[in-house]
Amino acid sequence: MKIKVIDGIQTLVCFKELNGVEFIRCQHDVATMKKLFSSIEGRKVGVQIWQKTNKEMQKFIDTVSLLQSNYQLVIIKSLLERTESSRNELITFLKTYNPKNEFKEIGVFDVLLRKGFIKKNSDGKKYQINSDLSEENRERLAKLAESRLGGHK
Repeated sequence: MKIKVIDGIQTLVCFKELNGVEFIRCQHDVATMKKLFSSIEGRKVGVQIWQKTNKEMQKFIDTVSLLQSNYQLVIIKSLLERTESSRNELITFLKTYNPKNEFKEIGVFDVLLRKGFIKKNSDGKKYQINSDLSEENRERLAKLAESRLGGHK
């Protein structure tokens, strides 16, 4: 394990080799880490994002911008209230908060995946929160998200 400074933040980075691929486990999003470690020549590098902590989830809910859209917060709220949901289920939920939108092309899933706040389940067909939260914390964070969304429905 090493501590590296990335974007001014001390980051714990773990290296693990599996089947000839070196995996980097970190606190930063995948794109940042791939860019950072792209200079490792002759090695295959994979990147994993650590699960988000309760504190990280709360900070995201507290600070996500609602000026442009509420999509990220709506997805997070929905996944906090359910164990997992398909893309179509989440789009239906998005429509309850944004009835005028058609959602033909939507990048919110990729954004939240890259940031490490959501992940796909083991079969890759449904999305889940990327955190091991207690039921109490899930409910508390879902209520916080709902209060932030209150004026944006």
